[in-house]
Amino acid sequence: MLPLSACLYATAGRAPCTALSPSFPRNDSTNPRRVSYYGWRGPVAKARPGHLVRTTQLDKNATQDVPDARQSVETDVEPLDWNKVWYPVAIESDLNPIAPKPIQLLGRDFVLWNENGEWRCFEDVCPHRLAPLSEGRIEPSDGSLMCSYHGWRFDGGGNCVDIPQVKAKTHEEGSPCKNPRSKVKTFPAKVAGGLVWVWPDGSPSAYIDSSMSEPYYGGIDLESTVTIVPLFTREVPYSIETLGENLMDPSHVPYAHNGIQGSRDRAGYFEGKMEKVPEDSKATFRTFMASVLLPKKKNNRAPEEGKGESVVKRVVEFFEPTAVVYGAMMEGRMVFLMTPNSAEKSTIFFRAVVPSLPWFVKLMLKVTRPKWRAHLENNEVLDGDTVLLRAQGRTLRKAAQQGKKGDSNFFVPSSADVMIVKFRKWFHGKRGGGGPKLPNGDLLSSGLLETQLNKEEVLDRYHSHTKHCKACSGAMRNFGILEKCASVVAAGLSVSMLMMVQALSKSGGAGAGPIGKVVCVGLGALVALFVSFKSKQMKQKFVYTGYEHWAR
Repeated sequence: MLPLSACLYATAGRAPCTALSPSFPRNDSTNPRRVSYYGWRGPVAKARPGHLVRTTQLDKNATQDVPDARQSVETDVEPLDWNKVWYPVAIESDLNPIAPKPIQLLGRDFVLWNENGEWRCFEDVCPHRLAPLSEGRIEPSDGSLMCSYHGWRFDGGGNCVDIPQVKAKTHEEGSPCKNPRSKVKTFPAKVAGGLVWVWPDGSPSAYIDSSMSEPYYGGIDLESTVTIVPLFTREVPYSIETLGENLMDPSHVPYAHNGIQGSRDRAGYFEGKMEKVPEDSKATFRTFMASVLLPKKKNNRAPEEGKGESVVKRVVEFFEPTAVVYGAMMEGRMVFLMTPNSAEKSTIFFRAVVPSLPWFVKLMLKVTRPKWRAHLENNEVLDGDTVLLRAQGRTLRKAAQQGKKGDSNFFVPSSADVMIVKFRKWFHGKRGGGGPKLPNGDLLSSGLLETQLNKEEVLDRYHSHTKHCKACSGAMRNFGILEKCASVVAAGLSVSMLMMVQALSKSGGAGAGPIGKVVCVGLGALVALFVSFKSKQMKQKFVYTGYEHWAR
């Protein structure tokens, strides 16, 4: 079985990729590290958590790049129009083609629905009395979207095709359907990379503008690669700004995800270096990162200092405004996509692929790691971040609403934060403009703080993922059925065992045969109870699982 933690760790840079090679010094007199197939190997600077390390050539090269990352964004760049961007909003295979789906994007409400095989996106408001169209239904006779309040129906172009309350038909002169006010506002939508994307621009040129741009999902050729982590999505209770900087920060992994991805006991120092983006790349900027991986402890004792250490390398790229890509595991890619829902909500999409795998590994992954199990692992990883990021995001928003720049209080002395510094400069600079904007021109982040959530609400898995995922909702339902069936079997076997014991006591029988049957029935009841208990535990994992950092 290849767990997500192993995938992320491997993708962090244990395998070579010549296209992503860093410009750090290799084997020379000032840098005694040797290079192996699996990345940087050999002697490294002495490093222990909580201790200073001596500066090496690698340290100097990485640290010297930090001031460059802090420079202002170029003054000649055009501000990004956050409305004229393709955003992923759903995994297509998880959508029900006969049920409208409400979505939130850039602080606005939309509805996705399928018209005869084509996905459409409308403003989630009926022009009649402003009821939500996402509560409607798709009319089987012609595939139109019906508002459930009064039965008005609309085609894929947003045109009203029927108003039951009036006698005049759609095509007749004087029909209210010919009035422009009866039309629903529509937005471009398309399918790419297994995702449904929306272009949330309502201007007259939206369809022309969107046709000149393609959704970016990590440069993955799905036809010639093997997926090792299936598409996963979850809504998280913090902004795209907070999510973005978290995804560009691999140095938090061994601490926030201790025991799931990496270990705090093996975490050494981190260094980052901004790299020039290749001419054939669409990346906005890219960073090479190197980190010391300490050897495992033996008999609860740390090994001799400086021995058994290695350096893990990784390249992280940002593609404005929604994609973060890690490379490369066996020349594969790990792709994160971000969608801004509201001031304090965003949606993350994730998948990882490699060029190829042996057939037996593919079979092993298919048998031992079904999609729902992979998604449980993904959820556990996100749980390690969510409480921290929710609090961080709200702290920054409170400062902004008081006219202060929240990140001015950041203390980032390490080059491990070089990409975060660069991202925040981009986000709040001329290009990013401070993030998405509302229709009135205000920043999406300028709204009032949302209601404070308790920990169970922050880590809620059911509403943020399970109910939207066919694999996980199906697995949860199956575990529920198994729990009930096992409980019934346990109860039946328990009753049978009691009846057998009573019959033995009356007959005075004490033979090995009757007693053996009683024991077998009793063991069967215990097994059924165990299955029922474990099924209940598994079902709960799709709803909520507490996450306490102090206990890990």
